[in-house]
Amino acid sequence: MPIDHCAEAERLRTLYTAIVSGDGVQQARFGEDEIRYFQADKSELKRLIAYHEGLCAGKRKRFAVRGGFRRY
Repeated sequence: MPIDHCAEAERLRTLYTAIVSGDGVQQARFGEDEIRYFQADKSELKRLIAYHEGLCAGKRKRFAVRGGFRRY
């Protein structure tokens, strides 16, 4: 089943917004002790968003440089 890159980019943007705004923080309470935690790699998430947005738009973001020698 092919991936819908536009939908995936939107889902990841929603997740990134939740992480940045603090909505993704988890809490655990044991008696009087309370623990809050959330670990996410925001730079990797931004890279994935850019990847899916690029495929959604149908544009290449990186181009390879061709190498070679010409003899005259």
